[in-house]
Amino acid sequence: MGSQTRLTDLLLERLPNGSVAVFDREYRYVFAAGEGLRASGLSADYLTGRSLTELFPAPEVAIATRHYAQAFAGHSTVFELITFGRHFAMGAGPLSRDEQGVSTIVVVAQDITELVERADGVDDLRAAVQQKDLLLATLGHEMRNPLGAMRMAARLIRDSEERSVREHARGVLDRQIDMLERLVADVLGGLQAQQGTLQLHLAPVDIAEVALAAVESVRHLTTQKDQHLRVTLPETPLPPVTADRARVHQVVSNLLGNATRYTPVGGQITVDVVQQADAIDIVVTDSGRGVPQQDLDTIFRPFTRGGRPRSDGGLGLGLWLAREIAILHGGSIEAHSDGPGRGATFRFRLPLTPRASGPASL
Repeated sequence: MGSQTRLTDLLLERLPNGSVAVFDREYRYVFAAGEGLRASGLSADYLTGRSLTELFPAPEVAIATRHYAQAFAGHSTVFELITFGRHFAMGAGPLSRDEQGVSTIVVVAQDITELVERADGVDDLRAAVQQKDLLLATLGHEMRNPLGAMRMAARLIRDSEERSVREHARGVLDRQIDMLERLVADVLGGLQAQQGTLQLHLAPVDIAEVALAAVESVRHLTTQKDQHLRVTLPETPLPPVTADRARVHQVVSNLLGNATRYTPVGGQITVDVVQQADAIDIVVTDSGRGVPQQDLDTIFRPFTRGGRPRSDGGLGLGLWLAREIAILHGGSIEAHSDGPGRGATFRFRLPLTPRASGPASL
């Protein structure tokens, strides 16, 4: 017995957060020792003679006994178990036999909670790095086209003597600069939202004027695709809304940019500004590809396109950032679609007076 005690002591020295237990066929504790018992608050003396069902919740007992049964069948097994708020790595195997077979099993448990938490932290950090890498790669890809168009326009302005050609090139420059400004605004806004530092500069805002300005900012995109863009405003003047004009413009522009991107040539896009009792809704509807029902929530996640190909362009930040800005204003954005090929509707609700809301977060 002395040699067994020394062996147990040596084993427990190598398992500073672990424990060793011996069970009989009724899953009663025959022996228990080790620092790991402290997690349960149960002493070795208290455990001895008691069964698992007396001590632990039924779901945890079911997991343990399923593996312990393998040990009683003569096999060694390893598994993980979460109990008393701690994460354990478990190993079980046969210990002694009688004429009926394995009579006792030995179970070694090691508390790995801190290791799991550190691993989760590493996974979170790795995911964040991958997300930033994706952002940089996508930004580089999206900037390539406008920069190429700007380079060509600059050459035309420099080399051509025809006024019409030079005017066309200036128009190209203006549109591409606008596109780059929107890309940069989305990236900076996304970083600020992720860090919880996105600030609003509140002042009375004419929502009808902002909506019309956002429409004009994407007019060249709808013209290029021969899309029909219609705007409907209330017949009576809208009350001013306390909001950040630049951020509201960014939201509506992002919704319209999304609509033009996923609406085919000759498609329909409508913008309806509707006054509610305590809010104003800006509703953007398109006749484009639509969104599968299961993707209506995921499209608001960063870098998520609801099954749409990356070749369609964009950073994959526009809808996410739009919703974050809406939330900061105490408002909301909701998406609706009857399915693929049946268009989509995005409703941006802005309260007349901003309600308290938490910082935007990724």
